Amino acid sequence: MLLEPLLKDFFKTPDSVKICSEILKYGSECESIIEYGSCGGVSSIALFQALINGRRKWKPRLFAVDLVEDISIIRLREIANKVGISFQFCKGNSFEFPVFETDGFFWDTFHCGGVLIRDLERISPYVNKYIFIAGTETYGTNSEAVIKNMNLDMLTTELQMSTEEISKGLKPALIQFIKKNPEWRQKSECGDLFIIERIKSNTGRLFT
Repeated sequence: MLLEPLLKDFFKTPDSVKICSEILKYGSECESIIEYGSCGGVSSIALFQALINGRRKWKPRLFAVDLVEDISIIRLREIANKVGISFQFCKGNSFEFPVFETDGFFWDTFHCGGVLIRDLERISPYVNKYIFIAGTETYGTNSEAVIKNMNLDMLTTELQMSTEEISKGLKPALIQFIKKNPEWRQKSECGDLFIIERIKSNTGRLFT
């Protein structure tokens, strides 16, 4: 693998190695991936390798979104150029990002059920294959806001949602989403990574 030295450096523990393996396995079936929460570049490197591993006619693409644009984003641009990946970065909130069609969607932003559901409802109609959700073990029952004892009242204004939505963990949010959207089902659960797959064709969805 072209990026194997970086992957070995980023994914060292047995659990993280398994997570990386799942990203490579299912991400390799995608020609394009949108990532929410790319600061640090750890998951992005795994997504790069997954895109490289797949067989395709077109140049693979990763479009990343994050509130912070730091040195890791600069480094990702450099690596993308070397390995032949089209990499674009958008600085801003996920709910402001203009959605478009993609094969895969990797979600690793503010870990609360309300944000997860809002992002999934917006982008899932445009995802053709897989959605990867990170943090489902750490924040499965209680959200990041609850675990880190954040000011919920302040977050209601910032996130434009109720304290109940902000407090909700990722697991109940995923159950709620899958129940409401039967075209999606659980594909894999590996530690802090949960993957769902589309089981009904999305052909023509953007034009109907």
